[in-house]
Amino acid sequence: MRLHGLGAFEPKWVLTNTCSEKNTQAQLLFLEFILERFFMALINEQPLVSVIVPVYNVEQYVERAIESLLKQTYEHIEIIVVDDGSTDRSLDVCQACAERDSRVRIVCQPNLGVSAARNTGLANVTGEFIGFVDADDYVEPTMYEELVQAAINYQADIASCGYFHESAGRVCEGSSQRTFTRSREESLHFVLEGDEFKNTLWNRIYRRSLFAKVVFPVGYNHEDLMWLCYLFTISKCNVFVEKPLYYYTYRLGSIVHPLSFSSKEIISEIHALQARNSMFPPDVSSSLIMDAQTSVLKKCIHFVHHSTLMKQTDENRKYVEECLQILRDAKPSKLPFHYRVKLYFIKHHWKSYAVCYRLFGKIFRRNKEYYGK
Repeated sequence: MRLHGLGAFEPKWVLTNTCSEKNTQAQLLFLEFILERFFMALINEQPLVSVIVPVYNVEQYVERAIESLLKQTYEHIEIIVVDDGSTDRSLDVCQACAERDSRVRIVCQPNLGVSAARNTGLANVTGEFIGFVDADDYVEPTMYEELVQAAINYQADIASCGYFHESAGRVCEGSSQRTFTRSREESLHFVLEGDEFKNTLWNRIYRRSLFAKVVFPVGYNHEDLMWLCYLFTISKCNVFVEKPLYYYTYRLGSIVHPLSFSSKEIISEIHALQARNSMFPPDVSSSLIMDAQTSVLKKCIHFVHHSTLMKQTDENRKYVEECLQILRDAKPSKLPFHYRVKLYFIKHHWKSYAVCYRLFGKIFRRNKEYYGK
């Protein structure tokens, strides 16, 4: 007898027949009935985790993602697969997984983008905790067991874990395997300052109540940036498990792939960062606000610096001018020194700076593929 939902919590009991030969069968049937009721009680006490998986044209990867969820040691989960109008065999692959395991539920919609898919997923969840997995990623078998246990032990609203980068090779990040808590202010600084836990939704679980007012903006990328800090501002306690449990995969065609640089994507990310900054409540520290503003300046400097190597289209010029205006109004008090140097020349000698860097790029043929030359 195997019951979904027990995972690592399932007791490993051995029944020893101490009954007389006449009553053996009846006694065992009775004990089996009692054990089944006991196991069901354990299942009902475990919080259900709803994992949302947006899917669009990822037939090569999505089965791996779903199978990694079905193999979780914490089995009391539901997997909400939202097919966002895929034109390849992604839906067929998902349906085959659903036929093998009733915990997989499929919701179909026209192609509206990842934000709309996540909104659809949120409308269909029933769990106490919510998680997100990108369809081209996958997770360790113990991920949700460890995150749920951490959330319960520390009474946390958000539990986060470390992650692996997977591209040509595997790079482990956040591998010290500590578990620690952070206050709201500390958590926000922690997320803003580094990549160890990344500004993304996927390496965490959240109490469902946090999403009462969350609607991901349809038609925009980088919606993670817009809402993650908001979720941390309304969370009462946050726990971080530094053990890497999520596999984050770089691939060509992905929105966040490092070779997918485009002016439209970068300006979209800058807009998301600005929207994120506007969501901070008035009682957060000035230091936190300054850190958030600094992240926008860094992104703008990075964009205009490398825009000199991009094709000089009207669209690119428009986006560059928008970033230049942000930088002209900036107060670079927390920028690192090399960013301040770039900012000075960009603000006061932009045309000369652009000509020199473009000439330098042509001479050394730097980043030819990266910038679509």
